[in-house]
Amino acid sequence: MIKASITTNRDIDAYNKLLKIGNIDTNWSELYFRSCEETIKENLIQSLINDMKIEHTSNYLPETFGQILLFDKDIIYERIDEVKELFNGYNKNWILNLICIKDGKSYIISSTLSQEKIEELFNSSFIEDTLILNKFMLRKEIIKRAREMDNNIA
Repeated sequence: MIKASITTNRDIDAYNKLLKIGNIDTNWSELYFRSCEETIKENLIQSLINDMKIEHTSNYLPETFGQILLFDKDIIYERIDEVKELFNGYNKNWILNLICIKDGKSYIISSTLSQEKIEELFNSSFIEDTLILNKFMLRKEIIKRAREMDNNIA
């Protein structure tokens, strides 16, 4: 949906030209992401495992960092206990970046062990186990932000 903060004008121009060349309707993106979402929904746990990174990136982030891109966030929240069980099985200190295309936001879901540092990173608060960003951010953008905070402290 070319809405990430790293999207350039060149990306947007290319996307629009491809839509014209392919004679593709502008709602194609939604249809595409909904189709992908159905595949993810069928095998949610494996999809989460496939995009889970386990490494130290910053003092503001836990080592276990998952990310998933969905059209509708409700797929995760309908199975939140299963999702938490998966992440807790890897590490009791974890984060999941749930990118919701429909809302244009990231929902940061986290173990309670990680929440204080993440709140500091985003200058925002968790409601239950979720911190809502007013836009979506990719994992690499979150890591970059956290590393910049590390450097500012040092």
